[in-house]
Amino acid sequence: MQIISIELLNDNALSLLKELEVLNILRLVKTEEAAEEITDAHKAIIDGRLADYRANPDSALDWEDVKRELGRQ
Repeated sequence: MQIISIELLNDNALSLLKELEVLNILRLVKTEEAAEEITDAHKAIIDGRLADYRANPDSALDWEDVKRELGRQ
């Protein structure tokens, strides 16, 4: 493995390295997820929650709202 000083890298190269690192992590996660099967019971729960959301999308919270609400507690 070749060692590269980060100081020598320009912003674009550093950004590319970060992106490659994220892609590698996602690849590992995807590989681990592929080994797990979702049970029919879990599929039914997901389908039910999706149907609830589609019937009333305004009932869902935005992630930013969730974080803000958790910060208040």
